[in-house]
Amino acid sequence: MINKLHVLIALDNNYHAVMAAKELKEKFPGSVIENQQTGSSVLKSMMYKDFDIVIMDHQLSDTNSSNLLRSICTNKIMIAVIVLVEKKSDIPLQKPERGCLAEYYLKKKDFQYDLPELVEKTYRKFQNSFEKKYQEEIIIDSSNAEIVNLAAGTLSHEINNPLMTILGIVELIIEDSKNSNPDLYEKAQMIQESAVRIHSSLSNLANGSRLSLRETVTGRIIESQVEESPDN
Repeated sequence: MINKLHVLIALDNNYHAVMAAKELKEKFPGSVIENQQTGSSVLKSMMYKDFDIVIMDHQLSDTNSSNLLRSICTNKIMIAVIVLVEKKSDIPLQKPERGCLAEYYLKKKDFQYDLPELVEKTYRKFQNSFEKKYQEEIIIDSSNAEIVNLAAGTLSHEINNPLMTILGIVELIIEDSKNSNPDLYEKAQMIQESAVRIHSSLSNLANGSRLSLRETVTGRIIESQVEESPDN
């Protein structure tokens, strides 16, 4: 049973968004739900945060679902998508690009009551599609792993100096804007989180003792595990 989901809601009608969030909270009580109303804000949120599923209207104020799905695929964001359409003709005949799982549903009156079931069904389909079909791991042999470590170490050396400078400046901005400028504070936190993630990824690749290739919908990626010594 699914108890907790990170859900992004993008509905043009704010009342619909509030009602949808209420029903989802009741069905999945541990969930974190975020509301956005434009395609640009949806894409920005997905770039900086990990969502399990996004629920969107086909038509938003600045774009439509087709354009937004194209952007999601281009940016290699792995997420399940529910698109609510007003009429059947809004459902595209051609499936979204490879890597995007989108389910289309007619937005009926009182649609919010059907939403929890649709979310669970779509999310489970997403899990089956991506975890079973693309989660095969290929262990990288020691000679090639050493090359990956060396390349990552070189990148880390080149990137870490400016990255540390960025982190230092961002920390000052966060401290100065915490109470005086909430918008700047939030943006600075996003930059900080991204910089820390880059540093962590490079460090793991440079020091990883067990590297593997994993097939994803966007191609192969390298995953790293740092094995602790027996003394730790």
